[in-house]
Amino acid sequence: VLPDQAATQNLHVPLEDFAAFLGKAAGDLPGSADETDEEKQAAASTYTTGRGPDLRRDMMHYNPDHYFKAAAAGQLNIQHPPGEQAKKWEEQMGLYHAAERALQDGESRAKLIVQLRSKCAVAPGCQEDSVIQFAKLLHRQQAVQAPSMTIARELEQLNRALLSYRPNNAFYNYDLADSVMSVATLEGSTERYPEVLHHYQRALAADAEVSVFDDVTRYKIWELLILLSNERGDEIQARQWFRRAQAAGYPWTDINQLPYPRMYQPSFTAKPYWECSDTPYMKYMCELLESNYPTIKAEVKALLKNKPLARQAITFTESTNLIGAGNWTQIKLANDNAQTGELEWSDWMCAPGGPFEKTCDILRNHNQWRAAHTGTAKFYLMPPGTRLRPHCGQSNLRLFMQMGIFVPDGVKISVGGIEKSWKKGKVLILDDSFVHGVKHDGKALRVTMNIPVWHPHFMHRMYR
Repeated sequence: VLPDQAATQNLHVPLEDFAAFLGKAAGDLPGSADETDEEKQAAASTYTTGRGPDLRRDMMHYNPDHYFKAAAAGQLNIQHPPGEQAKKWEEQMGLYHAAERALQDGESRAKLIVQLRSKCAVAPGCQEDSVIQFAKLLHRQQAVQAPSMTIARELEQLNRALLSYRPNNAFYNYDLADSVMSVATLEGSTERYPEVLHHYQRALAADAEVSVFDDVTRYKIWELLILLSNERGDEIQARQWFRRAQAAGYPWTDINQLPYPRMYQPSFTAKPYWECSDTPYMKYMCELLESNYPTIKAEVKALLKNKPLARQAITFTESTNLIGAGNWTQIKLANDNAQTGELEWSDWMCAPGGPFEKTCDILRNHNQWRAAHTGTAKFYLMPPGTRLRPHCGQSNLRLFMQMGIFVPDGVKISVGGIEKSWKKGKVLILDDSFVHGVKHDGKALRVTMNIPVWHPHFMHRMYR
């Protein structure tokens, strides 16, 4: 129904079909649960014989935002005669474009959230096309700040409203599961996990009908079905989901190691923690980091004392959804180029006179094994009271070398069920494709340096 960015032909949809899609509940359109057996058999034959899809039926499996996006990209041409429907379509597209701009601009986002909150709070309220933009903006706001319980609860309400439009929609079931899990994570409770698991299962079942999810979304559902079952103490159910995932083609061999299949090599040596002495390049880099600990620590300390500079340098991580309490931020010195795979270093942080001039120089110019360094170079900051829920990294192709910079008592990391602590000036090496989580029960800020390196079995990448 929706071609990708490389599509060369537009789809033309009469506006009355789109209006029906927006205006009717799932039970009122073809493809709903009240189909006769004959209708279901006819629909099944549409796919098994290779005939083209029934557009009005398949539209029910997407949400309005997919169509707005396709129309904005010129992939979908909504044909509308002059009149009220055309005016409504222009309004909907106007809100879509405003929301897309607001996703990238915090000030615009805050204003549009206030507008939508006011609009949706009074009669006649908001329809599906507005609710979905409101939810999208709140989701973005939650991702660029310390998670807010107020926003988490509001998102849950919005996603419940969206699901009421299309109870069998894969995306809406996934979004509701995600928002309920966020509330449960912030509550520090697993009591609502059965509801979360229920909607993830419904999302997976709906996706099985027409395959609307991408590989990453589908993977995350399988991963979470296993992890959340385990977290609530239901090991039998977790094992059942693990075996079902294996039967579905996931190459996992250990229930505690669940990376993204396309970035997973089952033949690689797998263990939660590694020692510096395990390979020559890890031994060298451990010694490099630990011998320069005083210099690195001094630059971190100086930055944190400089409040204006710290506000500029400290950003939220890409995984704020994992925060169950407290906060989790980062200072990123380098990131990889998506096209070349090479590290790109921060100009202002690494420049002469920059806050991390010496640290960057150590990693860039005095590292004989710099080809082993991949992905990023950053510091993670975690205040007291922070908790990260158990999760898996997406790849076992690299390991993480983490050196303690400021490490108070009471901070623990569990990887693959084995609990350890960081030490000041010492490197801890872990494989984050194993299930891991962090608890900070100490009384001061914890700062660790994070340097990813290639897995030893990936040696050919180090000699490029």
